[in-house]
Amino acid sequence: MTTYKHTEKYDLSDEHYDEYDNALDDLADRINSLNDRLTTSNIENMISESRQKLDKWRSDCYHLIDQFYEQKCREFDRHVAEIIDKHRKEINRIRSNTATLIHKQDILPRDIDYITTIISQLEHDINEIKEKYFHINIHSLEINDNLIEIKRTTNICNSTVISPPYKTMNYLDDSSKILCTNERYLLVHLNSNLCLLDKDLNIIKEKFWTQGYIIDICWSLTLARFLVLTRNYLYLIDESTMSIVRIQKVPKLSWWSCTCSDTYLYVTTKDWGSNIYQFTLWPSIQLAKRWQSPQTCKQNETINNIIYNKEKLALLIYNRLTESQIIELRISTTFDCLWSLNLDIDYDSRSIRCCLLNNDEWLVIDWNTSNLYHISNDGKLKSTCDYNSSPSCATMFGTNMLVISTIDGINLHKL
Repeated sequence: MTTYKHTEKYDLSDEHYDEYDNALDDLADRINSLNDRLTTSNIENMISESRQKLDKWRSDCYHLIDQFYEQKCREFDRHVAEIIDKHRKEINRIRSNTATLIHKQDILPRDIDYITTIISQLEHDINEIKEKYFHINIHSLEINDNLIEIKRTTNICNSTVISPPYKTMNYLDDSSKILCTNERYLLVHLNSNLCLLDKDLNIIKEKFWTQGYIIDICWSLTLARFLVLTRNYLYLIDESTMSIVRIQKVPKLSWWSCTCSDTYLYVTTKDWGSNIYQFTLWPSIQLAKRWQSPQTCKQNETINNIIYNKEKLALLIYNRLTESQIIELRISTTFDCLWSLNLDIDYDSRSIRCCLLNNDEWLVIDWNTSNLYHISNDGKLKSTCDYNSSPSCATMFGTNMLVISTIDGINLHKL
């Protein structure tokens, strides 16, 4: 290791010599210190946290693949059960008809021909069950460099980070401003339709929506469905068929926000001292627990938004006594508070929403003031910035794209 030390003398007066000599010695010490900080052991310590993130990403991907595999196995088992049940019902019908003919005194040749034809057709169908019904198309899992980006970290609200949108889509009517992604598609309410958009904001599929104003949307990996929440009902949306099914086991209440873990669905009510209803997702959607005030929030508070992430729940809470907005991170099983941050928003507005960012950080969107609040994963306010055209909702689309809905339309930003 090279060590720098000042030794050369200059022809200076004694008065200035000591001053310059001491300054140069200090600089040499600082250079040596910087060199020491770049030793292998220190570098290993500095990058260990990032390597842990890579390990966590790999573990999460394995978990995601396992969940997807299990979901497809369940779908296949249901498909097989439906086919077998269909053929079994046909066999029972033929058996019943045959038994009737056996006891019939005047059996005609056409009766025998009819039963023979049906049995032959059924034999043919059963022989071809595997080829006709049990075929599975499997596509290779695509991996590209954009899944992991290695770069310097910055504040999301830095003006150099949120650059002007590179893609926009305008509304043509009073569409809901709620957004939700499942990593492949973005689901939005656009011009009276539910629309699936790709990462270039192209409409892939759409379905006319007549079920009422959309309050919130979340994605369930377990069900492989979007869940769309209206003022009183919750609906399942299949991205493949765009079918709309109302969940019967969710009672008709005044709802406001929803989110999903791998196991549970959480839905909040629109009232003071908001309740949080917890439903199982599999094998069916059933009420598991009802969380009430003061565990959810105080009686003079209401929950504006709820988002699940890694066994934790982020809650946006409005307090009508202090007229303040608070974001809290809770443990999802006990509702114990891990941290709480009082935001500088002093009015009762339901147009406050939260978005999960990379590295378990958060973005709070304030429609009234057009402000974005970037919050660290330990509950500290990192930065605040203005957003041109009042923002309503935001969501990450992959790891490097941020989608923000506004009063005018949808903006797509590269981070």
